[in-house]
Amino acid sequence: MTIKGINKMKKYLLGTMFLLPVFISGCATMLLNEHTFESKTEQGILLEDTLIAVGTPSKPIRGYEDALAIAGDKYSYLVKPSIKYFDKTIQNPLPIKSILNEVDLAYLSVGQYKQTRSLSEDTAEMSLFPSFDLLVTNTKRAMNHTIEATEITFMYLKQSNLVKMGEIERLQSLGFKCEAYKKYQRCFQKGFVDITVTKPVANKEQLQHLLKTPIPLNVRYSIDKVNPKMVASYALTPFTIAFDIVTSPIQLVGYLALASALSP
Repeated sequence: MTIKGINKMKKYLLGTMFLLPVFISGCATMLLNEHTFESKTEQGILLEDTLIAVGTPSKPIRGYEDALAIAGDKYSYLVKPSIKYFDKTIQNPLPIKSILNEVDLAYLSVGQYKQTRSLSEDTAEMSLFPSFDLLVTNTKRAMNHTIEATEITFMYLKQSNLVKMGEIERLQSLGFKCEAYKKYQRCFQKGFVDITVTKPVANKEQLQHLLKTPIPLNVRYSIDKVNPKMVASYALTPFTIAFDIVTSPIQLVGYLALASALSP
């Protein structure tokens, strides 16, 4: 090889030595970015439905004696107090059966409420997002037929001049927190429930009371995908039980933001 060729080869090797760290650094950065942005969770839709009526089963169902029943287009739902999770301020699970038996249901609604803290008369109106959106995670499980530990709120709203003697005191004894709101008495009772998915109610075409506005139900999941068996265990299948529902005037209002001095 000539001297000229040797010098040319040295320049090539020298240039390669300078570029090699840059190349290695670039590859490392790409690998780091892929590792950083790689999702470690599995996300998706477990269930979608439209809720049309609320009531109770026409006959007691073993294990669901205290349950609220909700009829949907595709499925039905039995909602009972969660034993694992409950409102520590009242030291008892949500007293659904007592509420249904002792409260004027024409003034009762169920929703996912969010407090705004604004007490201005101009901004104290309710802002409605008419849907129930539930998220299942590693700590909030969906096992077989049941979505565990869903927080809901009962709201009682009645014109003050229509409130009967002792009515507010009775609501408070059930765990409601009450306040004056414009010309109304407004009471809240929140708690955790387990929601069991079942077959459609047998008397779907003969329901007496329907929701004024049908409410979409969306159940999503976001869980670790490290263990494929755990991901598979979150499949939500309807419980093979059929029942008639006795509907009531209770209204579902979905997700509702409202101004209040109380924490609903």
